[in-house]
Amino acid sequence: MVWTLKFMKPFKGSYVGIKYASAEPPTRVFKNYHSCQQFLQFVTDAILQSIETGAIRVWGRVGEVRPPQLVLLMTIEPQKPRLCIDARFLNLWMIDTPVSLERLVGVPRFAYFNSHMSKIDDKSGYNHILLSHHSQQYFGIEWQG
Repeated sequence: MVWTLKFMKPFKGSYVGIKYASAEPPTRVFKNYHSCQQFLQFVTDAILQSIETGAIRVWGRVGEVRPPQLVLLMTIEPQKPRLCIDARFLNLWMIDTPVSLERLVGVPRFAYFNSHMSKIDDKSGYNHILLSHHSQQYFGIEWQG
């Protein structure tokens, strides 16, 4: 069994009016939200920075390489601004694995006298999570070809 499939479940239902019944997401290429056009340089800079840090890799130029199985939508949260990937379509096939973060009241259970603690700045979202080569086909994005 491929490692990715351990996190996937079959989905039967509809998404934006289209019916699906499959063990994994079918090939789909979504168009980015219009909000990206209002922040052209910001999106370009965010993608280039993610390439530099290794958070994403270049798959290839549109029309020259076969696209990944899923090309998800990008949007901008304009208040900050920040780049967001809309993975709601992919999530229909994902097994729900809730995570609970430790609250301050739980700290005494693992902190001891004179111990040090640190926190994570989640500004980079999930960029620290490496996807397996096989999983990358389900989390593609497209920007200006």
